[in-house]
Amino acid sequence: MEEKGNDIKQQEVKSTNTGPSEWFDQWRTRSRIEPGDSLKTILGKLTIRILGIILLIILSPALLIIFLFAMAFTL
Repeated sequence: MEEKGNDIKQQEVKSTNTGPSEWFDQWRTRSRIEPGDSLKTILGKLTIRILGIILLIILSPALLIIFLFAMAFTL
């Protein structure tokens, strides 16, 4: 009985997790191409995947620069 209670608590914690890893998992699931998808769906999923990669490329250097400026000002 206690194990069921722990499982429910773990599921509640898991469902409220909306961090970056959860966002990445949702993005990966949403952009996965299935065998029965239509051409329109495939193009939409490819667009989601390409936009995600472009955002990663754009934001990575920006975050690095912000981090370096923050470190420079704190020293």
